[in-house]
Amino acid sequence: MKTTSESGVTAAVGKEAGPYRFQVAKADLGPLFVDTLRLSCHPFSPLAERLSSYVPGSGRATGGLAELAGDASVCDAAGIVARPAIRMMNRTGGGALEVSWFAACHGAASGDDRIVVVTPSFEEALLFEIFDTPAAFSAHWAALVGSRVEEDAPNYIGAPLPLESWVYVLHAIDAFRRTAFTSQLDYVPMRQPFIRPAEFVTSMTQSLQSGDLRWLLPAFLALTPNLDVSGFNPRDEHLEALATYDFLLTGKHPDSGEPVLVFGDAGRAMGVEFYRTWMMSVGFELSVPVQAGLHVVHRGFLAPTAFANHLMLIDAAAGRQNVVTHEALTHRALRQSLDQMMRRAVAWHTAEATRPAATPAAGVTFCPGCGAGVRAGAKFCGACGKRVG
Repeated sequence: MKTTSESGVTAAVGKEAGPYRFQVAKADLGPLFVDTLRLSCHPFSPLAERLSSYVPGSGRATGGLAELAGDASVCDAAGIVARPAIRMMNRTGGGALEVSWFAACHGAASGDDRIVVVTPSFEEALLFEIFDTPAAFSAHWAALVGSRVEEDAPNYIGAPLPLESWVYVLHAIDAFRRTAFTSQLDYVPMRQPFIRPAEFVTSMTQSLQSGDLRWLLPAFLALTPNLDVSGFNPRDEHLEALATYDFLLTGKHPDSGEPVLVFGDAGRAMGVEFYRTWMMSVGFELSVPVQAGLHVVHRGFLAPTAFANHLMLIDAAAGRQNVVTHEALTHRALRQSLDQMMRRAVAWHTAEATRPAATPAAGVTFCPGCGAGVRAGAKFCGACGKRVG
């Protein structure tokens, strides 16, 4: 079945080439979800903000929309997207790609194991794809954003690190890339790659302020959804990770003898890897709605290269301190890792659903942008900064 509306490209694509797909033009979202299917979006829905300003009946339902709404798969998928039990928000970009997004919605609340993925398409339309199981979605996600690496790669940072230490590690990788680019521009081959301490500090400050997603550190900070850096407090001990894991070591300039930071084995290996083969990244947040807002089951960042899928999971371990765990995964291991994350989210939702309902705090509402709980009288969301007043 394929239909087209006057307002854009609204069509059912079918299931010949994989998951069932249908596409809805931006102007047709209100007439389809609100007027035709009579769905109300939970603030947790990826369509909540888009439909919040739609006045019921203000759009014109075309014959094509009526035909689309008569498809049982479309109706089921729309219900999951409108009120998901589990949501995975993904932000892509970095390297050679512009920033974009896609969202995965799980219907576990109704016992439905399907996952519906919503992705921006051309002409401001949205593409909806239906996957029968979390495992099918995990395979799709790994193929979409991961690297098809088959051989194991060394993990140079196997232990969990404080976010502050991880920021230094990411900048050390960027510093090697910076050094390599400069070497090329100056036509001076690198005999022993190094960077001066003052340059490392200055370039890191510039990197943090730039938001330039062509560099690994700004991409990590910008693409990871709702990453809380309010408690970010780098100290001297956080720098020790660079030497401990052989990224940057104290040394001397090969000619002048002045003190410099020399790239160790790990710094050179990962520096070359990202310098030559890193093209994009994805930040993601896998969460479950609760009465007070949302519970984040997993928050992470994936940077695939030709050698490994570098998966970084961020967890608030002690109070507000963020801890980062890194893995260098094959394509198969990446798919299995996401499948396990989805299963944890389903298990957490199931456990939450069996708990006695608590009385909601007076005046608590939801952010239309990220779904987090917002206290009474607040003008901005404390999680994502969106205006809510």
